Amino acid sequence: MEDARVEVGGTDVLDAKRREEVLWSWLENVALESARVREDHAQLSKYKDWLATFYGEHWPATMPSFRPPIVANELRTLVLAEASDLSEAQPRIYITRDPRKGGRDRDAERALHAIWRRNGVDMAFTYASLWALIAGTGFVETWWDVDACNGLGEIMVNVRDPRTVLPDPDAKDDKEWSYRILESVLPIFEIKRLFPVSGWRVKPEDRFSVRDNPSSAGYTGTASHQFASPLYPVASTGIEDPILGYKATNARVLDAILIDPSTETTFEELRSVDGSPLLDEKGNPQMKQRSKKKYPHGRRIVGCNGVILYDVPSHNPPSYTTKLDTGIVRVVLEPTLDRFWGSGFIQQTSELQMAADKLLSSVVENAIRLNNGMLVATGNHGLDLESFASIPGQIVQLNVGSTLEVKYPPPMPPDMIQAPWRMLDLQRRILGFQDARAGMPSRGNVSAELTETEISQGQSTTRLRARMLYAAIQRLAEMVFARMCYFYTTPRMIPAVEGEEFRPVTWTPVENPEQYALYVDPASVNVMSRTLIKRLGTKLFEMRAIDRKALLEHVGWPAWSEVA
Repeated sequence: MEDARVEVGGTDVLDAKRREEVLWSWLENVALESARVREDHAQLSKYKDWLATFYGEHWPATMPSFRPPIVANELRTLVLAEASDLSEAQPRIYITRDPRKGGRDRDAERALHAIWRRNGVDMAFTYASLWALIAGTGFVETWWDVDACNGLGEIMVNVRDPRTVLPDPDAKDDKEWSYRILESVLPIFEIKRLFPVSGWRVKPEDRFSVRDNPSSAGYTGTASHQFASPLYPVASTGIEDPILGYKATNARVLDAILIDPSTETTFEELRSVDGSPLLDEKGNPQMKQRSKKKYPHGRRIVGCNGVILYDVPSHNPPSYTTKLDTGIVRVVLEPTLDRFWGSGFIQQTSELQMAADKLLSSVVENAIRLNNGMLVATGNHGLDLESFASIPGQIVQLNVGSTLEVKYPPPMPPDMIQAPWRMLDLQRRILGFQDARAGMPSRGNVSAELTETEISQGQSTTRLRARMLYAAIQRLAEMVFARMCYFYTTPRMIPAVEGEEFRPVTWTPVENPEQYALYVDPASVNVMSRTLIKRLGTKLFEMRAIDRKALLEHVGWPAWSEVA
């Protein structure tokens, strides 16, 4: 086999192919292991059932006519109410130029707040919170889009489907993980467009593609991307090799960012204090051998169906608070002990919700049966049973000596009728929704202050979830600002609104981003009822602790700036 080696441009093709096979084997195996642990802890294979419960579509498609599919979907109301309470907060972010000397960089703060609002980061956290409440774990993703803003580039933020995230199976959180993998199923044309160097070698995967049927009518044997051609015409991609036998061609792409401790040896010129090169006796620059990290910010490997599409150092900025900046932030709303994946509302109480719906359906069915009753007649009644409809007020004629009676079954006991409501009430209490949160004070409480106290005490679990969300907001804010410092290399104007005035922010490139520090005020993420905020704001205004403008802004008064 030694003669089979082929040297092309100094590269051993056989060794390169072998390295690709080994790298893809590793990538696929760690993805399989992560998927196994994810299923053990998160059970995301049940997500469609959870989503059907959230939408109230958990009844079978076909039901007997006597069984009404009643849905009292209080679980969905609780999920939306919790997501609404958590998303009401407006994070307030502070940035310092130098943590040793202090001092705020207000222009950088205004720029970050502008990017935060314009890119809809609050809405991304709202959707991630919904994922966490339904499936237990949500993810927010940020990346640098080089094609945005007419080629100027822009920081993008979006929610990520947790079914496409494969974390380090040994990690307990997203701060100490050694790698993460993102799954994406893309058309072959899109893969070739994104990776023009190696994408042409990718073959479609049958489990994600649609094959032609050679025996079907009209099959010519030359069909290719019938589904993808309107989006990716041959003329625009330059690809003229149709893949025979497929109507739609897709493949799974694995995008991994990992910590790789590999080092490389480099030679650098020795320089004096003033920066000029040092020379030897012959006047040649003095060189120094140095070993440095080959992947200082992590290594990024992208593979698809046995082909390594991308293997370079990660272009994400360095992280000063975590081991690795992967561009992914985990959102969990309850503590996760000894595991990465969280638990959501529907995972905890979906069975209670479905049991309550079934009992309500039984109550309605029993009421219908009680209303209709059962006809008991003698054999010679003389009725035409085909025309008899048992309509109230209907006149019938019976034979002499025959009888016709309506028998009603015994009604359900009161405890049985109240059982579904007790289950729904148990569900509310399990998820932390006390009666006070719905505006129902305890007996004998007629004071507004005591009612607000009860509401505040009833929000204890929501405040815990807000603290869990605060950690994710802090991390994402650090990621977004790091990308601003790393990629905003030229001055630019960022549209921004302050109060009710349009005041764009002028961004100036940052020279030493490692000296900057970012802090999110925890009080700005704290959950408080709007009534309590208005009451406290009024008291603070009466004590002259805040002015009229701050009071109106705090309570969200329309056109508060002009009114103040």
